[in-house]
Amino acid sequence: TPTEPRHLLAQQVNHPVLWQTTIEHMIADGYDRFVEVGPGKALSGFIRKINPDVVVTNVSDRASLERTVEKLNG
Repeated sequence: TPTEPRHLLAQQVNHPVLWQTTIEHMIADGYDRFVEVGPGKALSGFIRKINPDVVVTNVSDRASLERTVEKLNG
């Protein structure tokens, strides 16, 4: 069936993700702040390449959470 994990994985491999297009649409809709949650900053880097004018932060621990809250509220 279309909801089986095997089918979903095949769809992800065989079809474009359109992640950049999605981010571009979000920016066009007025979103200007993005928070990546988890280890690493790959997605944050991609967003900065798409549009260096948006605010992008990463939360991977308590200290980075505090910096993010400060940056978004400041």
